[in-house]
Amino acid sequence: MAMSDFLLELGTEEIPAGYIQPAIAQGVAFLKEFLEEHHLAYREIKTASTPRRMVFSITGLPDKQADINKELSGPPCSVAFDKDNKPTPAYYGFLKKNSLKESDVKTKDTPKGKVCYASVLVKGEKTEKILAEAVPGLVKSLPFPKSMWWLTRTTDRSGGEERPLTFARPLRYILSILGAKALKVAIPGVASGNKTFGHPFLSAKAVVIKSADFNRYQSALKQAKIIVDPAERRTFIEKEIQKALAKYNAVCDEPELLDEVTNLVEYPVAIECEFDESYLKLPAAVIESAMKSHQRYFPLKDKEGKLLNRFITVSNITANKEIKEGNERVLKARLSDALFFWEQDRKIPLEEYANNLNSLTFLGKWPMDDKVKRVRDLSLFIANGWCDDKKKGTIKRAAELCKADLLTGMVGEFPDLQGIMGYEYLKDKEHEVALAIKEHYQPRFTGDSLPESSAGTCLSLAEKFDNISSCFLLTLLPTGSSDPYGLRRQARAIVDIICARGLNIIHLRNTIKESFRLLVSPSSSVERMPDEVAWFIIERFKVALLEEGYPPDIVNAVLASGTDHLYHRKKLNDLLTIYTKEPQLWNELVEVVERTYNITKSAQVEGRVNEALLKKKEEIELWNVYKDNKDAIQRLIGEEKYEEASRLYHQAFAKPAHIFFEKVFVNVKEEDIKTNRLLLNRHINRLYSEGIADLSKIPRK
Repeated sequence: MAMSDFLLELGTEEIPAGYIQPAIAQGVAFLKEFLEEHHLAYREIKTASTPRRMVFSITGLPDKQADINKELSGPPCSVAFDKDNKPTPAYYGFLKKNSLKESDVKTKDTPKGKVCYASVLVKGEKTEKILAEAVPGLVKSLPFPKSMWWLTRTTDRSGGEERPLTFARPLRYILSILGAKALKVAIPGVASGNKTFGHPFLSAKAVVIKSADFNRYQSALKQAKIIVDPAERRTFIEKEIQKALAKYNAVCDEPELLDEVTNLVEYPVAIECEFDESYLKLPAAVIESAMKSHQRYFPLKDKEGKLLNRFITVSNITANKEIKEGNERVLKARLSDALFFWEQDRKIPLEEYANNLNSLTFLGKWPMDDKVKRVRDLSLFIANGWCDDKKKGTIKRAAELCKADLLTGMVGEFPDLQGIMGYEYLKDKEHEVALAIKEHYQPRFTGDSLPESSAGTCLSLAEKFDNISSCFLLTLLPTGSSDPYGLRRQARAIVDIICARGLNIIHLRNTIKESFRLLVSPSSSVERMPDEVAWFIIERFKVALLEEGYPPDIVNAVLASGTDHLYHRKKLNDLLTIYTKEPQLWNELVEVVERTYNITKSAQVEGRVNEALLKKKEEIELWNVYKDNKDAIQRLIGEEKYEEASRLYHQAFAKPAHIFFEKVFVNVKEEDIKTNRLLLNRHINRLYSEGIADLSKIPRK
């Protein structure tokens, strides 16, 4: 069978940089599922993209689906035939529905009785027809944080009708080619065929693509001043930056900015620019914000990390004097504003800004000074037991000033500097307090540094607990891929901080309950919310453990035995993962916990074991082992000596528990003896499953 390639390009207006790669990934997933569902084999799916196009190339497609034999299920024979074995309306309905002849129908025995069926040969459809149907589904499936919709008009004899179309930005055309044939795609108001378009300023003419060959397509677009492969664009930009760095023995490590800029241009040209050295008196964070967040410029630094008065911008047109000077003027204007705010803001103490926070609201509900009080009180609650009075004083002071810089001119102009400017304005007077103010926003994004100071850690945790609890109270929750308030990121930050700092003293649910107590008076409407927030954070904890490579069975077993002390749970995952490498110990440990659970899981029994009802030698020995070791195991668990506790539990119970199950029948007729034996097993099970891990969740080998 002849094989062909399929090339699809969705031509759009400029799409925001962050939208592109997630949509490409979803597009690949959609196409894989679609092709599998329609029984179309293929070699591979390749992708490319620019701000104005998303490209999918499917190679090695057959000209049509393979013919398949399909079995059609019919009615039971008891329904298809009457008592005289004559066909009923149900039988004829089966024939009509599937265009069958009577000779096509057969019968067979099944567990539910004899039924009618028919085997038919289903001819494969042409690949071009199937792919033409795939494209509208692909367009609808692509997810975007925000989409635009517009009306398109269908064309028919009646004059057509207007229909809404939704996408990140308006779809202008579709390039759709199978082999050397242009495919028409039925998306109202959007032309499809074998034409794409080059660079809007450097080569705006239509480009006719004669075949679905992906390499030839890329070459044709390159002649039209489009580098369609994002990896190639990224490498090109990186090399151009390196050339500039070599001149000044400078460094520039901005991978995230590089990724973003790659998705902002189609034909990148790096331009070296500079600014007046006098602006270097500004804090480096301010200059970098003006460059990166506002203009997507690459800052240059010396080997010690100090900013140079040079930067690189990446043009999507060409390099010339006017473009260079234009970018320098833009940065100069921003830095001039920043210098003005820097000088004006420092004339007013942070305390004065803090006193006016009631002019701002948090989530449109609470005055910002109420938010500050909650963060202060929750920070001190978190600090209990591991911070001394001096550190608590730093925490209190930092909490009261942590939002003050929101009212400064600098943060008004550069919102991403909140917290950072509080640090800059205070660091020369109260360094520890200033550091805590800066750290209370950390980590700001995935991969960002965690807070290091004790005060910063307490403030950061309090800030995030309060943010999540507040959003849950107002039902501002994540949905699907949308998380406008960054709650998943903040929950993950809580997990990372607790585990990285070894904060075994923090009780998750108690902290969340305190957060809600500070937010709202207790009521039935919020009674369950602390548990909902706890599970929201625990889900992030579970994801973090799985990402680190812990086996899912062990993660589930550890979390089943408790979730309120995340650091403990992390240590237990470490321990049990090591135990899996000791097969005898591991299998015997799992066996004890699993068998004592299985025998009691359906029993409604609670209470103490009655020694007078212990009749068999094996159950008496098992009870004595429990009494002799219970206190020692619980003490070791309380001291967080989980390895010693596990090994003692294994040493104590592996043999006598095995003998007990071999020699003693638990479910005897005498209810009191049966209950007593169930209680003995329940006590042994809980000693490990409630203190360390519920190993009944582990498949036993």
